Amino acid sequence: MTLTHKELEKLVQRAQGGDSTAFEQLYRATSSAQRYLALGYLKDADAADEAVQEVYLNLYRKLPQIESGRSVVVYLNHTTYFVCQNKKRWWQRQRDATVQDADLEGLESSEEQSQPELSLQRKERDRQLYAALEALPDRQRAAILLRYFNNCRINEIAEILSVSRNTVLRDLKNAKRQLRAEMGDFFPAIFPLGICLQAALQQDAAAIGLGGGQAKTGIKARTALAACAVAAVGAASIGALLPPRITGAQCQVFTPTTASITARVQGPQIRQVYVTTEGQHLPMSQQDGSYVVTATQNGCYTITAVTAAGNKTSRQVMVTGLDDEPPQIVCWGQQEGYVSVCLTDSGSGVDWSSVRATGDDGTVFFSSQTDPASGTVLLALPLGSYCLEATDLAGNRVSGLLTVQ
Repeated sequence: MTLTHKELEKLVQRAQGGDSTAFEQLYRATSSAQRYLALGYLKDADAADEAVQEVYLNLYRKLPQIESGRSVVVYLNHTTYFVCQNKKRWWQRQRDATVQDADLEGLESSEEQSQPELSLQRKERDRQLYAALEALPDRQRAAILLRYFNNCRINEIAEILSVSRNTVLRDLKNAKRQLRAEMGDFFPAIFPLGICLQAALQQDAAAIGLGGGQAKTGIKARTALAACAVAAVGAASIGALLPPRITGAQCQVFTPTTASITARVQGPQIRQVYVTTEGQHLPMSQQDGSYVVTATQNGCYTITAVTAAGNKTSRQVMVTGLDDEPPQIVCWGQQEGYVSVCLTDSGSGVDWSSVRATGDDGTVFFSSQTDPASGTVLLALPLGSYCLEATDLAGNRVSGLLTVQ
């Protein structure tokens, strides 16, 4: 199946939004070309299959960074090259393997082929291992698969799962403790559990009901088959643990007092989206594929999206342009029995009906004449002291003292 760059881009966008079937379609559309490429580099069919699985696990991890159909093809070509080069270097190092490495090869020796009971024991171990992996919490299972199957470093796992390095170390420790308890005697006591996991994960996936197609033999062939099976389990676990993505956030002012904050969010099983500002927590509602909330004051708003698994992503947006400044009393003076007050407002404008003066005895005097063009009002005030008040059309209030003598 050959797809155009535009069609590939649509699959990438769907996969970025948490659509697992889109990633499967992307794999089917591009994996054959990558296998031929890997076969040319490695000259070994089984090794090429194994390399392709590693390439697509890397693609899954880097999927949020892919921007177009053309870039996904470029990424796959480059990654296939580097994965194959790494395998060649690994083969070179294996020529000087340690005694412990040789012992590990002995976990599946020619003796197993000649003794059927050993083969049955291996198959039972594989089934028990798969069941033990499935029993782990999602994040622990993802950490185990990334560490011991895909050979990711601790910092890389922390980045993929959006947790701290210490959390990854704690998850690996707890997962290994549980696996050892579940597996019991199936792991030799003389080897570290992590090394035994690597050896066990490299067994025939068909033996645990996950493989398909023509049967293959040999360590490398079983590794290629197991890669398909474990990659499927790992991708599902990692997909559930990926943080959401806030792909767009903007603010639009509708009135002097209200603005709309809109965010576009992608990710698996979005549980809630909300904004916070100066201690306020405002839930955003879904509307036409986006999340929306009304803001009533200027400032920095933090948008947070949360998945069902509890993973969070935040992004900030600034709200500006709302009228939060009161009008200004420019000057006042007495003329012909009236008090003339000059007001100005650079935002929504003065609410001229709100201008009033309150005397010491509580008597309220409103303007007698208003001239919005010149920005002045006239008040007929007896002698005394007054509190002058005015608001703008956004409701911002100003006050000042004046004395009529």
